[in-house]
Order: sequence, then C-alpha cells, then structure tokens
Amino acid sequence: NFYHCEKAELTNVAAQNYAPVQVAFSGRGKGELSAENSILSTDNKKVHISAIKPSEDGKGIVIRMFNPTDDKQIVNLNFGFH
Repeated sequence: NFYHCEKAELTNVAAQNYAPVQVAFSGRGKGELSAENSILSTDNKKVHISAIKPSEDGKGIVIRMFNPTDDKQIVNLNFGFH
C-alpha cells in the first residue's frame, strides 16, 4: 500500500515500477567488468544515484545522488572495478 510507505520506500517502488533501468549491450570490450556486476552501487537503499557523468574539466567524474527523505543519509559508494 503506497499510503503507508516512507518517502524513500515510495521512491524505490516508483523507480522499480515506473522507471526501469534501460541497458544497451553492444558486445564485450577489453575491460574486466563482468556483465553481471554493477559499475557503481550504494549501501543505502534510501539514496538513489541519479547521474554519472564526466567532470567539466575532464579530470574526474561527477556522481549525483538523490535523497528523498528529510534526514541526512550516510552513503558508501562501491565501485565494480579496481
């Protein structure tokens, strides 16, 4: 029942049902990341990764996250590569 969900849970349900992840797979590259792993994940299900993009200066990456709750959240990022 949507009416009894916390904000973060409701966002998770909406993301799963209304905005499924679209993946394009065009063949195997030379990298070591397996097709079954995620390139980036978090350990906090209340926080959503909303964008990953190159930095404007080209020297790094920008990771945008969305916290639908009113509380501060602690997030550890787990990269699927070494």
